[in-house]
Amino acid sequence: MLGNWKEWAARHNTAVMAVLFFVFGLKLLGDGIDVLRGCSAGADRRLELVTR
Repeated sequence: MLGNWKEWAARHNTAVMAVLFFVFGLKLLGDGIDVLRGCSAGADRRLELVTR
């Protein structure tokens, strides 16, 4: 089973890396937009939980 996965990953290495970099890029872009807008939903939510 694991051997099949290793063979598949080796054959599709470029596609797997492209998808990973695309997802990381979207995450970084979203975080950057939040910083530029001056809002951070996660920080606001944490602050709300702490002040309860």
